[in-house]
Amino acid sequence: MPRPFVLTTAATTYSWAWAFTSSEILARDLNMENIYSAQGSNVPQGKAEIRILDAEIEFDGTQGMGTSIPGPAHLLASSLAACLLKNVERFHHRLPFEYTKATAHVELERQDAPPKIILARFLLEIETDENPQRCALLHKNVRKYGTITNTLSACCTIEGTLRAVRTNGTTEDFHA
Repeated sequence: MPRPFVLTTAATTYSWAWAFTSSEILARDLNMENIYSAQGSNVPQGKAEIRILDAEIEFDGTQGMGTSIPGPAHLLASSLAACLLKNVERFHHRLPFEYTKATAHVELERQDAPPKIILARFLLEIETDENPQRCALLHKNVRKYGTITNTLSACCTIEGTLRAVRTNGTTEDFHA
């Protein structure tokens, strides 16, 4: 099991990191498909970044909420959006379900004391002419089989709508 430790710089900036023994890394490598990892860094004044696979994502590491780059809660919202979209593609193949485009809009509501996310809302717009029963089935599966949707639903309420956008311009909403 990884153990946290504190790093102290000359400016007394504190950072949390995880220390792994070589046997823990080896054990982890045996089942990499279920391991997700990221590495992050922050310096005074909040210049922060996360490194995930080959991507670097700058984020707001300041004390408050920034207005130009995402903070941790924005990244959590983006994880939910990505999960929804990835599951649309997954069920496009499994059901199959025909669509030409999917767009996810996500909002998270935060409580101040204690600080935590208490509500996640999403609107998943799908350009499709699939029948209403198939759209409802897709909505159910996207919510039920997503790693992030299942994780968030264990700690907060998730409200979501799938909106089918038809080629004739009409829309139909599906709620779960």
